[in-house]
Amino acid sequence: VNHSPDHKYMSYAVDKEGSEYYEIRVREIATGKEFSEVVPQSAGYCTWSTDCSRFYYIELDDNHKPKKVKCHILGEDPAKDITVYHEKDDGYFLNIHKTNSGKFMMITSGNSETSEVQFFDANAKGQPKLNMVRPRAAGVQYSVHHHGDDFYIHTNKDGATEYKIMKTPVAKYQDKNWQEFLPARNDTTLEGIDLLKDYMIRYERHNALSQVVVSDYKGNEYKIEMPDAAYEMGGSTGYEYDTQKMRIHYDTMAHPGLTFEVDLKTGKKKVIKERKLPNGHNPSEYIIEREYIKARDGEEVPVTIIRHKSVKPNGKAPLHMYGYGSYGATSPAGFSKNAISLVDRGIVYAVAHIRGSGDKGEAWHKAGKKLNKKNTFFDFIDATEAMIEKGYGQKGKVSMEGRSAGGMLMGAVMNMRPDLYGFVIAGVPFVDVTNTISDETLPLTPPEWEEWGNPITDKAVFDYMMTYSPYDNIQKGVKYPMVLMPAGLTDPRVTYWEPAKFAAKLRELTTGGPILLKMNMGSGHFGTTGRYDQVRERADEYALMVTHLKDQGYDMRLRVKYKKPKAKPKSPKK
Repeated sequence: VNHSPDHKYMSYAVDKEGSEYYEIRVREIATGKEFSEVVPQSAGYCTWSTDCSRFYYIELDDNHKPKKVKCHILGEDPAKDITVYHEKDDGYFLNIHKTNSGKFMMITSGNSETSEVQFFDANAKGQPKLNMVRPRAAGVQYSVHHHGDDFYIHTNKDGATEYKIMKTPVAKYQDKNWQEFLPARNDTTLEGIDLLKDYMIRYERHNALSQVVVSDYKGNEYKIEMPDAAYEMGGSTGYEYDTQKMRIHYDTMAHPGLTFEVDLKTGKKKVIKERKLPNGHNPSEYIIEREYIKARDGEEVPVTIIRHKSVKPNGKAPLHMYGYGSYGATSPAGFSKNAISLVDRGIVYAVAHIRGSGDKGEAWHKAGKKLNKKNTFFDFIDATEAMIEKGYGQKGKVSMEGRSAGGMLMGAVMNMRPDLYGFVIAGVPFVDVTNTISDETLPLTPPEWEEWGNPITDKAVFDYMMTYSPYDNIQKGVKYPMVLMPAGLTDPRVTYWEPAKFAAKLRELTTGGPILLKMNMGSGHFGTTGRYDQVRERADEYALMVTHLKDQGYDMRLRVKYKKPKAKPKSPKK
């Protein structure tokens, strides 16, 4: 959903099948009247021109590749929409957004390692003139932000692995004119920036913890401090460029969330919203811990842990390990209603911040990709063994969970150490790695080469991939844990045949199990689309896991007392 700057119109994108092809529709807010035109086959997001006469969107081709930035004029036939930019490289994604100042539209082409930005006037009519900021160069990423007479560039240019900020006049936007504004730091990752009229907001990550820094463009700055050992924090500057306030969204694995309003001038913050659960959830019932595990090569892997205060690390409680570890994505250290439902039943829930993720910066990501990918799996195994040694679980009975690339993690770890685990949830699992990344006709394969390497052109990549690809490394005749693989028939990211093939081969070659495949015939990568259907879907998965743990001899009774929901009030009589 996206409203026009004058608040007259609302554009919204709809995908009814989970295929991630979206139709964009427009509604007049005051009357509720729908415009007749429907923009088909979009990526799902659009951004309005400042004068509200048109919006820009990404069109997907028949292979689900984002190829064109198009412009739709309100009230006209979408068949007449002009193409603003056509991306010819199948390995690049496309995005378009408007700067906070409202002055410029930014078109970004890029993959996980390289980006290129072009801009044009946000009120341009007809075919806009595109201005290339810096031509794409392998390994160089950057984004462009506008403030007054200047552009500020967030980039890893010149070896700034954890990113820096550069500055240049709008009139001299080419990279030969860029000057360093904030240098890169090896121990802190600069994840992004927001520019307001009087303030620059920096979003950073240090030692797997997020932080927000407020600056006045003149070198005066302060950090917004938080008290807990592990947490998630993010900022929102809203829609106003000229503002003295922003919001901070903060939560921990025990606390469902606080929203603070921050006075940017003074740094003072006040709580404007506290999320509370209707079942009487009390954050003081839980203990949050952060452990730093030594991996086999000496690297320090953070693990965030939550347990109910009645559960002691004495080896008697069940341990559930969660992991992802790809694409530089950060692993959650915030509140999860899914996790808390397990913790309430006496399970120790642990999130491993392994290499391949962005939890400790871009260098941490690079240390778990391409020809370093097996570090991701080793970190997860080493974290599991360390947690067992510290009394949080028992060997052979640990449950684990990961989805998508995290499902690939589950498959690889299970192949390497089936003796450590008793139950596995591998959701929409990317398990047929070698075949998928060797098939350039699949929509997501060319961009994926920057994460995994290209096995078509590089024999070393192919040989290395074959040593960890889950489908290709199942141990014959070995006892495996019980496995549940939820998947979706219309998933364009992890095609349905990957988990289907993996399940069939596991059943054929291994002992133990059972191996369960749950194929949703009407959903895609992110599961069932209905809000409550998603809850039911996850409840089924966890009910199976809890039942299995109970069969293993664990006490699965609730450690907390839930309040009964209040009866819905009756509708008043007319």
